[in-house]
Amino acid sequence: MSFVYALLRHDIESALESVGLDPAVGFLHTDRPGRPSLALDLMEELRAALAGRLVLTLINRRQVQGAGFTEQDGGGILMDDATRKAVVAAWQLRKQDEIEHPYLNERIPLGVVPYVQCCWRARFAAVWTPIPHSSGDDTSMMVLITYDVSTRDDAGRRRLRRVARLCENHGQRVQNSVFECLVDAAQWVVLRASILSEADPHEDSLRFCFLGSEWKRRVEHVGAKVAYDPVAIPLTSRIFMNLGVN
Repeated sequence: MSFVYALLRHDIESALESVGLDPAVGFLHTDRPGRPSLALDLMEELRAALAGRLVLTLINRRQVQGAGFTEQDGGGILMDDATRKAVVAAWQLRKQDEIEHPYLNERIPLGVVPYVQCCWRARFAAVWTPIPHSSGDDTSMMVLITYDVSTRDDAGRRRLRRVARLCENHGQRVQNSVFECLVDAAQWVVLRASILSEADPHEDSLRFCFLGSEWKRRVEHVGAKVAYDPVAIPLTSRIFMNLGVN
């Protein structure tokens, strides 16, 4: 059980860092050096659904056996390589199971739930603790949004216009149906939900690429149509530029 808890904690820590939250600053667990208190907080709601249920399933199906565990002199329990591989493989399969998210109203893999919950925490948390980067304390991240919206009928053409308008309100069009959006974690939760509410998953295709806060060194532009610097230009000015207003 503790090994599966460690796997869950690792996934949550990674999700917290990806949305700009410090895993060490918690609410329910006391902050201590080297202790991921916020990750432990978010683990509480997922322990039974992700970790506990998986362990019981492995035991009931006899996918793990007592012979795969060895008690050490100090009282610790050590898994052999075969048992560890079996648990990790089952963990990865478990994360592929899908559920209906009660707030997003869409089916998502269980493995994405920690990231979604971290996004909501970033959106509604009372305390925001940015993770320092080499370029400063900016918690904004660059998200590259690409979409292919079916325009075979009027409804599709309306969806295309609405999705483009949402992207224009948060970034700049750099190619046809390709936008660069500079957002923080809270803004991204709202933008993603808005885009998904407009798109038809049976007809359209969306792709989100996360370039992070160090996006400038990950983007190279060659040719015409030079993009503007979204950091140097306020959001309202960016919107007017996208609309073609001087």
